[in-house]
Amino acid sequence: MSISIESPTAFRIVPQGPFSWDLCSDFATSWPSMRNQSARTADGGVAMAFIADKTYTPAAVHLHYRDGEVHGQLAGWGEAEPDIARVAGQVARIFSLDHDATTYPEVGERDPEVGKLMAALPGLRPVNFPSPYELCYWAIMSQRVNQNTVAALKGRLMAAHGSIFEIGGVTVGAIPGPAKMRTLESIAGVAAVKVDRLRGMAETAFTTQLLDVEHLLSLGEEATPAARAIPGIGAFWSQGIYMRTCSVTDVWPTEPMSDAVLGALHGLGDQPSAADIERLTEVYKPWRTWVCVLMRFAAGRQVVPGVAGREGRIRASARGRG
Repeated sequence: MSISIESPTAFRIVPQGPFSWDLCSDFATSWPSMRNQSARTADGGVAMAFIADKTYTPAAVHLHYRDGEVHGQLAGWGEAEPDIARVAGQVARIFSLDHDATTYPEVGERDPEVGKLMAALPGLRPVNFPSPYELCYWAIMSQRVNQNTVAALKGRLMAAHGSIFEIGGVTVGAIPGPAKMRTLESIAGVAAVKVDRLRGMAETAFTTQLLDVEHLLSLGEEATPAARAIPGIGAFWSQGIYMRTCSVTDVWPTEPMSDAVLGALHGLGDQPSAADIERLTEVYKPWRTWVCVLMRFAAGRQVVPGVAGREGRIRASARGRG
């Protein structure tokens, strides 16, 4: 990856290795967890708002893809103008452009089934949560609530207490940062216990480094158990904080849906054995996370048939087996 700072409000990212702007921008704008904070603009770009690294204040960017490069313009901010180099690095991390993916296609040569998915979805990279803070918000809010409801509640929270930006003819927003979140006594439509957890999450930003990407990366895979100290975060989402905000490339999750897609792809059913999972994913190194996201994305689009629409049954069966 190469990042160039063009001006105090503009940057350019040059991808290394396969990258599809069409697929990744579609991922970003259709993913329920990014709804209301990312949208396609009339000029073919993408508007996106998020909580900026380190400062925990809102920032918004307008992104375009030209001549094989991602061009970004800082389009808005909250309490203080963020550092453009840090914003550029965060955008790169969101789109997994912070890695040289030149060797990634070799995984498809080692496992022809993965090669077929790569051919069907060429250049797809993981799209990550913009920050650990925003993933924690989603994790707390999504407990026992469907994704569409969580997305709607998030949009209302942005409008009432967060930040709204008009960019390229569309409206995007960011949830309130921790300074505001920790003051909220109630949130319309949200159970009191979840509001308490959101306030606890906000306090975590001030009292620990558990929502700081650089710190989490320094912990390596120990970031997963460490993140369980964040109020409302259990085993599943603690792993997600490390995998899907820090832009790591080589972790296979302990999670039944990922195993079910792996099993479907290789004729092993919904619950491949631990030995089969280890054997199959060994050849995905050092890109196991990317392959997992590729498989999950492909299953959601029926490129890997037989998984989409069965999520509840697969998870229930895995719990019963455990």
